[in-house]
Amino acid sequence: MPAGTHPALITAMPARPADRQEFEQAVVILTGPKAPAPHAPYLPVVVRVWKPYGDGEKWVLSNPEVNPKGVDARSFAPRDLPGFTRQPARP
Repeated sequence: MPAGTHPALITAMPARPADRQEFEQAVVILTGPKAPAPHAPYLPVVVRVWKPYGDGEKWVLSNPEVNPKGVDARSFAPRDLPGFTRQPARP
């Protein structure tokens, strides 16, 4: 592989005992800083989560895009849903 095309890895481990009930380890694999076209640098391509008791999940993102049409900051704004109450997250 040419220099800079190697993937970047981000690993997360639970900090609190309560978090360990949700997952044991999570890894996000990103494209490298010099990803060849048509890819862009540092886009997620694989997400893997290991859960307690041997369970796990793996997502392979086959076509990540940068700034896709029709998706902007408003797409991620919180909105009210019938039957649900929005509450602030616990610290």
